[in-house]
Amino acid sequence: MLKQVVENTGRVADETLADSGYDTAESLAKAEELGASVLVAQKIDPDQVGPYHLARFTYDEQAETVRCPIGQELRKVGEATHHAKPSPLRRYRCEVWENCPVGQSCSKNGPRVVEFGPHYGAVQRQREKRANPDNKKRLRRRSEIIERLFGQTKWNDGFRRWTYRGKPKVGAQWTMICTAINLRKIIAMLQPATFAAV
Repeated sequence: MLKQVVENTGRVADETLADSGYDTAESLAKAEELGASVLVAQKIDPDQVGPYHLARFTYDEQAETVRCPIGQELRKVGEATHHAKPSPLRRYRCEVWENCPVGQSCSKNGPRVVEFGPHYGAVQRQREKRANPDNKKRLRRRSEIIERLFGQTKWNDGFRRWTYRGKPKVGAQWTMICTAINLRKIIAMLQPATFAAV
């Protein structure tokens, strides 16, 4: 979609807001490669996870080092591949687990091992961006604008599944749904008193 914006307008948008489905290392890294500024809703809120969750570990992309939540550096021990991940993951192991004051809380079954993909730096940069209070407001506003329309389409209009097969037919059906949404908005703007509830 970011590439389509460039194709249609000749440049990237000043800022692109997206839902949590795009909160992946690969998606964020691709946006950075395109030079696109993105603000993506988060899948995992670091404030709502445990004190030793992976989201609380700090990864230094340049030095390829990892620090745990209490500041201990983990040693790189190799790479691992996973069928669900497009790139190998770098593995890091805690070397002070036995003497660590929070070792048993962090990992009950031996030294903690964490894995990071090659694009994890993009994830950390996105977290820092989301921490900005203005950006938090913008993400809330995005949700208010678009999620309401999805809810209206699903609940009020009763559209829960495609009634046609094939990309061209589904595309035509989606265009009709979007047209109906836009017509409602235009009517509401032209006659706000009459259509205040639309």
